[in-house]
Parts: sequence; C-alpha cells; structure tokens
Amino acid sequence: MKKKLLSILLAVSTMVSSVAYSDFYAEGATEKINMASEGETVATPQGPTTVTPQGPTTVTPQGPTTVTPQGPTTVTPQGPTTVTPQGPTTVTPQGPTTVTPQGPTIVTPQGPTTDPSEEPPVITTHPAGTELAAGTDKYTVAEQGATVTYTGTTAAGAITIPATVTIDGISYRVISIADGAFKDNQEITSVIIGENATTIGNSAFSNCSKLESVSMGGNITFIGKEAFYNCIALTAIEIPKTVTTLNEKTFMGCTALKTATLNEGLLTIDKEVFRNCGTLKEITVPKSVTNIKANAFNSCAKLSDIELKAGLTSIGKQAFANCVALKNVKIPKGVTTIKAKAFYGDTKLTTVTIGKGIKSIKKEAFYGCKKLSVITIRSTVLTSVKSNAFYGIKKLALIRVKSSKLSAYTKLLSGKGQGAKVAVVRI
Repeated sequence: MKKKLLSILLAVSTMVSSVAYSDFYAEGATEKINMASEGETVATPQGPTTVTPQGPTTVTPQGPTTVTPQGPTTVTPQGPTTVTPQGPTTVTPQGPTTVTPQGPTIVTPQGPTTDPSEEPPVITTHPAGTELAAGTDKYTVAEQGATVTYTGTTAAGAITIPATVTIDGISYRVISIADGAFKDNQEITSVIIGENATTIGNSAFSNCSKLESVSMGGNITFIGKEAFYNCIALTAIEIPKTVTTLNEKTFMGCTALKTATLNEGLLTIDKEVFRNCGTLKEITVPKSVTNIKANAFNSCAKLSDIELKAGLTSIGKQAFANCVALKNVKIPKGVTTIKAKAFYGDTKLTTVTIGKGIKSIKKEAFYGCKKLSVITIRSTVLTSVKSNAFYGIKKLALIRVKSSKLSAYTKLLSGKGQGAKVAVVRI
C-alpha cells in the first residue's frame, strides 16, 4: 500500500507548479467556478474548462494530500489535460479569483441602470363609449383623454354636476351634458353645472317641469336646441359670456321665466329661443348680438321693455310678434330690414324709432299695433315698404321723417294699411 502511494506521489510531482489544467470538473457536480485574471471575469461553462493558475497550486487527490512544489515547474501537455480528482480538491491561485456560488447569480451591469420605480406611471382610462356610474350619477367616457359626458341621474331634488369624478381609481373631467340627459325628468328642482363643462346637449333639460333654477359653469360655450324647452318652473337664467349662440327653442315655453341675463359675447339669438315665455318682463340684448332670428320673442306676453343695442344688424320674421305688453321700441342704425310681421299684434306698442340704416320694411311689420301713435324714421335710405306694413295702427298716428325726405316718403308710405288720417310730417 505504501509503495503504491509513493508511486502516485512521484507521478503527481511532475505535474505541479504552473500545470495547465483543462477539462477540470467533478463528475455530477453542479457548482460553477469563475476565475479572474488581470481584472477580467471569466464565466465557467457547464462543459470542460481549462484553468491556468498563476502561482502555487494545491491538489488533493483521493484524500487530503497536499503537494507544494519547491520551485516553478513547467509542464507543456501535448493536448488538453484533464484531471479528475476522486476526492475534494483545493485550487489556490495567486491572482484574483471570482467564485460563483451554487445559489442565485447576481449580475451587475457596467452601464447605467434605470430603477423601474422611477419610470413615470402609465395613465389608463376606460375605452371611449364605456358607460360608468358613480353613486346615482351616470357617465359615458368621451374620446378626449380622461373625460366623460354626464348622461343622467336617478337622484331627485337639487343636483350638482361635478367638475371631476373618480371612478375605478381614474379621475375624469366632466366636460359635457349629454343630449336628453334629464329630458322629461319630473324630480329635479335645481342644477349646478361644474366648471369643466363646455357643452349642454340638445334637449338636455327639456320638460323638467319642477326645475326652478340653473347655475351654469363659466366655461359653457354651447347650449343645444331645446336645452330647457318647456321648463315651466324655471324663473331666471343667466347666459355665460362664453356662449355665442342661443340655439333654436332653448327656453321656449318656460312660462315662469321672469328674467334672462344675456352677457356680452353672445352673437345670435336663434329661432323661437324665448317664444311663449309668458312672464318674461324685460330683457337687454347685448351690443355683441348681431342677429335676432324669426319668432325669437314671439308671444312674450309680459315683455314690456326691450333694449336693442348698436351691434344688431338683423331682426327676423315675427321676432317680437304678439308681445302684447311691449310699449316702446328703438331699432338701431345697423339694422337694414324690418322683416315681415316683426312686431305683429303688439297691441300696446305706442312709439317706434327706426334707425338710419333701414332700407326696407316688409309686409305686416307693424300689423295690428292699434296704439301705435308715433313712428319716427331717421333713415334717408328707405326705398321699400311692403303691403300692410302699418295696418291697424292708431287712426291719428304720425309718421315723422327728415325734411329732405318728406315728399318722397309721403308717396312711398301711402296705402300701406294705415288709415287716411295718418300723417307723414317733418321730424
């Protein structure tokens, strides 16, 4: 036994000191060895590996045997040399050595590293058209990012449409009120509209019979057709300065409406906007308004005073017809035509002043204004007066014109429905 051991030791001693170990691995072992040379890291693959130690190396074959060579020994094998120790083997290189343990491997990259926690959060919303609910309120997701349209409520009494609403952890801006959102609702009594809303849809509050008050946000730019049609309990309304058009029949049939405040910025009062608002007493039309369309104030039975400003250029057919309480009217110089039946049936109208820009007075413009006693025409460009324009005015009424036009206008105004005793005189 001793002789056998001695022969093994002699064989090994010729292989130590700068021995080139190749294909060094233990059969069935799973550990990986990384060796560092000159600051570089070498990953040990799973297959055969060549290890070149830089200094003394201790190899323990078949047991705990240590061999330390006395000086450098160089062995140049003709091919890869594989040493398969039968027991534990210790390799002690003199240079820096990196050993990768059998547990998880951590790789530290040399370049810049981004911390995922520092990345901006991803903002998500529900797809456009998704129907949502928050309490008693209903919404539909709009197409403009995190925005929604208010579509209705199951609540009664006082309603507040919020500027923002949070649903499923997402904050949405409420930018509009849908067409017909509250149509035929018989339960709501008041509405406050949030500041993010810009649009009130068509018929949004139509036939809300108990709706008494509405506060519009300062950013409303559009009010749809029949938005407040037939809201018979509504008593007052103020239109924000951001609204440029009151569309058809917006407040038609609001029979309890007493005051309507129209702010500068409004350009058009469309057809029948205030028609049949039987208790509307007075209204000031801003100088920004250029167009009052057909029947806009038709049958406002208690409208006794209306002020038309200099910016107005058009008064539509029957715009103020059947305003049986209206007493005085001044038509500004920007208006060029008084259209058919514009003041038809205004039975208490007593004085009318027609501005310098009037070129045409259409048929039946002042038909049936039986108390109309003084008409002052300041225009010098009037060329057309249609049939029955002054039919039924007061029998002894005076039509006052500028001296330079007395003769021409006496002829032009003859036979326009007024009685024989109506006189055309100088201003």
